[in-house]
Amino acid sequence: MSSAEQQPRTKDLGGSEQWLAQYKAKIAKRTEETAQLEAITASTTGTARSEDGAVTVTVSATGQLRDLRFGPKAAEHNPAQLSAVVMRTVAQAQRSVADQLIEACEETETGAALVPMITDMRDRIQAPGEEIPANAFDELAEDPPEPAPTPPPPAWQTPQAPAPAAAPPRRRTTRAVQDDTDDFSEEAPW
Repeated sequence: MSSAEQQPRTKDLGGSEQWLAQYKAKIAKRTEETAQLEAITASTTGTARSEDGAVTVTVSATGQLRDLRFGPKAAEHNPAQLSAVVMRTVAQAQRSVADQLIEACEETETGAALVPMITDMRDRIQAPGEEIPANAFDELAEDPPEPAPTPPPPAWQTPQAPAPAAAPPRRRTTRAVQDDTDDFSEEAPW
């Protein structure tokens, strides 16, 4: 072997060591940002109060109801109206949480990728201008309507006579069985 073949390779092939160091630093940064976003998400809540103060709600970052309080004005609503006020107020609190999460995500490179998804989810929550009317649930407060009568069969379809009642099953009669053991006794004539 020649001396050139015996020398170990000590050259950095195309800057791979530098690239690997940069990649490791990028992963460490993303890991730290992800941990920060997880902590922010775990502690973020949104609170909203209805216009008349009848309802105050707090929701978590996942939209889960954490607190529900009724003010003195709640007694002025019938159950259906109060339900509508609760639903509107919960939607407001959920939008508030989404706005807080968007703001937190925009501050990091890792979270910036989540902003479109959170924005889309926020926009799917009932928009403030499209509030549920106060009487939207009034039908729930009333007795349910009677079911509609069953319509008659079509004219071309003839009613079928009911099937005759099945006859009771016949009882089997049993005959007495002769005992054959005497034929094989020692007293047999043959």
